[in-house]
Amino acid sequence: MAKIKLVDDQIDRLIIDELKNDYHAITQEIDLRQRLLNAIKRVLRYYMSSEEYERWQMDSSESKEHDGPFTIEVTWDQLQPPIVEDLKIVYESNYRPERCGVYGMSQPDTELTSSVDQLLQYYMSEPDYKQWKESLND
Repeated sequence: MAKIKLVDDQIDRLIIDELKNDYHAITQEIDLRQRLLNAIKRVLRYYMSSEEYERWQMDSSESKEHDGPFTIEVTWDQLQPPIVEDLKIVYESNYRPERCGVYGMSQPDTELTSSVDQLLQYYMSEPDYKQWKESLND
């Protein structure tokens, strides 16, 4: 088994690409699930630079591949855990900034935490989501 170490920027890129693909797939469905689409857009705004987000928004129907030094193929089962874990970190650092060592934030970003929470409900099994939510109160 080969191990691949990813740095934060690579994990962010995986999340951005996956959320953009999900957004595109959801917009093709008959039932548009607008709240989920809005949550994906809000979280993409968090991860992407303003310029990158604006470019994507102008042409969100086209899925673009990013050039890199190598390409790896992973299954959804392999990709989902790092996405979920990073979204949890984003939620927790915005939900309780002082607990995660994020100081200088005047107030939690409730719009972002609400959107991330909705995505975590979507990506996680119900028991895992409930267990994680309960752990926030510890």
